[in-house]
Amino acid sequence: EDTVDEMLRKFLALIRNLLFISQSQEDLVVETQSMRSRSPRLLDAAVQQDRILRENQQFMLQLTELSRQTFHISPEIASAIGKTKTAMDRAIAKLEQKQTSSAKNQMNKALQGLNQTAYLLLESANQMQMSGSGSGFAQFMEQMQQMSQAQQGINQGTMQLPQLGMMAQQQMMQQLQQQQEQLKQQLEELLGDNPGQENGGLSKAHDDMEEVIDDFRRKQVDRRTQDRQQRILSRMLDSQKSLTRKDYSEKRKSTTADGIIYSGPFGLPADKGEREMLLINAMEAALQEGHSREYQDMMKQYFRNLQRGENTSDE
Repeated sequence: EDTVDEMLRKFLALIRNLLFISQSQEDLVVETQSMRSRSPRLLDAAVQQDRILRENQQFMLQLTELSRQTFHISPEIASAIGKTKTAMDRAIAKLEQKQTSSAKNQMNKALQGLNQTAYLLLESANQMQMSGSGSGFAQFMEQMQQMSQAQQGINQGTMQLPQLGMMAQQQMMQQLQQQQEQLKQQLEELLGDNPGQENGGLSKAHDDMEEVIDDFRRKQVDRRTQDRQQRILSRMLDSQKSLTRKDYSEKRKSTTADGIIYSGPFGLPADKGEREMLLINAMEAALQEGHSREYQDMMKQYFRNLQRGENTSDE
């Protein structure tokens, strides 16, 4: 697993690339503010927007690659950058059709999408620092373990139903249904936060949960219900084993690789004084790159958080 510092360098490299794209988009928005539908510069604006679109597509590939290395890339980030691409596509089409008002609207939407993506990436980087894990793997596994224990409790409760009287059975089934519904919701949230897990056993476990809930709702709990519940638990445990093996394999690769060094724009030296000076220099460099006030405020806040994190970790 990458350390927090190593993953942070990758986040910062990605954010810096995004800031360059956003600056280009902002420049284009300013340049086209007074442009009319008969302007000879419409074609040039479309060409510029297409160039920014291609840069954004490269960024999306980089984002996808990073999402394979950490659970800290949320679906909200992917959604924000996806909407940004759509806005850029539409802006180009409107410029080609000489619909300047609609084109300007889409260009502004693209800029807002880039702003939102940058903000979400900064938030994710901060959350990663607070978690102390670069991959987010430990938090994911902890959630899975808690959910497996909860499912085991539901399974045991279901097996005890035949030993109860009629009234007690009805009450117990209602409680078990509520517990299974809550667990299903937790699993939905977990899959939503980690879309890479949607196509595996956890997705099938979710489907089995729906059938179990339906059995409770119809008050038709039998051996098939218990079999489904056991499958749910088995799939949860299998998912944990599979992820643990994958994590172990990736750790072995990282320790046997021949000195692969990430060449991002920022690095964090081991020495505390050097780290703090590097963060200050990085902030000054970011602020001197001509970004808007909104970006400057965002970068200032982010680097302040980094420095606070460094000071806290060394106390």
